[in-house]
Amino acid sequence: MPMCHSRPSESSHRRRVRRAFTLIELLTTMGIISILLGMVAGAMMYAKNSARTEATKIIVAAANGVSTEYEVVYDVAVDPTGSTTEDWSAALTTNSNEPDVPASAIIEHTLDDDQFIFDDADIYAANSSERFIWAVWRNEVMRTMIQGITGSIKDRDKNGFLELRDSFEHFVAYSPGVRHNDDVTEDDFLPEHPRPYFASPGRDGKWGHAKNDPTGQERVDNIYSFDLH
Repeated sequence: MPMCHSRPSESSHRRRVRRAFTLIELLTTMGIISILLGMVAGAMMYAKNSARTEATKIIVAAANGVSTEYEVVYDVAVDPTGSTTEDWSAALTTNSNEPDVPASAIIEHTLDDDQFIFDDADIYAANSSERFIWAVWRNEVMRTMIQGITGSIKDRDKNGFLELRDSFEHFVAYSPGVRHNDDVTEDDFLPEHPRPYFASPGRDGKWGHAKNDPTGQERVDNIYSFDLH
């Protein structure tokens, strides 16, 4: 008796056939993955910037402590504007990273200082930063204190003088106190405050120009030591 072979049904045949992705499905999947990667990258960048902001707050607060110590010892605040008898020259300091810095080297930044200086606010920040370190470095106790601000004291601009940098690698500005109606105009981009303080431009490196801003608003990412408690 002949054997009878049954034909596979059409439905079982379809089940054995692998179904390929369509172009639209592939593009949709790739789009979803790209969105997820973007969200992860954004979250990581936000966390990194937040950590740098907190580190910068620690830097300006620690520098403010050194400034207070200077006032206690010398009964006067460091004046970085050049209105004192200091000439800010390498001949009078030992804070240089380069022992062969010529005695004629002066802490005096200009708009020609390559990628580090963009406007008058940057000039003030650079000069005040290096002049403050210059002044406190000669006192052994304060030199130890300022050296304790790990990673922020450096000579990134290679001019032979140490400067104070924030966690975003921007100059940290120092002011002995800001008054917008006095004869000193170099610091008018900083907010008024009667006491010495330090300031960072924050993540984007841009300063708030309080005197020239018709709204009277400061840049929200600027960091000031007098705001920290």
